[in-house]
Amino acid sequence: MVVLGVEKKKRRSFRSWNEGGAVPAVCFAVASGRTWRKDLGSVYRDYEANGVREYFVFDPTRDYLDAPLLGFRRRGKKFNAVKSDRDGAIVSQELGLRLVPEGMMLRLVDLATGQRVLTRTEQVDRLAEEVEQLKSRLRKAGKNGNGAK
Repeated sequence: MVVLGVEKKKRRSFRSWNEGGAVPAVCFAVASGRTWRKDLGSVYRDYEANGVREYFVFDPTRDYLDAPLLGFRRRGKKFNAVKSDRDGAIVSQELGLRLVPEGMMLRLVDLATGQRVLTRTEQVDRLAEEVEQLKSRLRKAGKNGNGAK
């Protein structure tokens, strides 16, 4: 879930009444054999009744849902289904992101820039690549006598 306007801290669970009545703007569920019926039943109704603005249910294996990603957006007091793109992606207006099913994960794409939001692993890989490039430049500069060794 994404809850705007609350202190960023670790919590074992989120309780609106402990957070000044804050309600999640967006909630996500990953469908499983144990949960998918609740995700589309009692959980859906609970989020709808409590003012959640967007709700997404992701089934990466497509074992339980007809599509890998279902989205619902509040209109008035009720959720309405959000139509997905041809590639199964859905835009989260609340987050400013395009949610794209990509294997076992949801790829996030920033609507403002069109850039993919990198996963932690991708960020680490990119930084490691940059470090290697810097090391290579330093080695070359040292061989040419243009820099310190």
